[in-house]
Amino acid sequence: MVNMPTTAHGVELLKNEPIAFSQHTNICVGKPLADHDQIPSLVDEEGNFKSSKMYREATEDFVVFSEVMLEIEAQYQRFLDLFGRKPDYFEGHAVTSANYFKAMEQFAAEHGLKYSGLPQSQGRFFDRGCLYR
Repeated sequence: MVNMPTTAHGVELLKNEPIAFSQHTNICVGKPLADHDQIPSLVDEEGNFKSSKMYREATEDFVVFSEVMLEIEAQYQRFLDLFGRKPDYFEGHAVTSANYFKAMEQFAAEHGLKYSGLPQSQGRFFDRGCLYR
């Protein structure tokens, strides 16, 4: 998750290893990379991402498509800065949002990325490896 504080250190340790690297797009842990004022649907009053618990407990999708696209783009640019290349695959982290899935799919298509996430038509949400309907 490229928005986390120790990501650069981890990348330096592993980036020359012969392994695949993913952009594990995160919108529920830590601080965003996009300006938090431009993505109010994703952040709390302190500028941190809303928690995965908030997504699970929501009765409707509060994620604004255009806002999540801004954060996905910011994380993609950070990945490119860290690795100097596109990710081998592209997926997301623990969120209950049809708009998030739609944005991930569209972003992957627009950038020619191998999307290995859950298509929005396959279920309500994907959290910690489990599909909930």
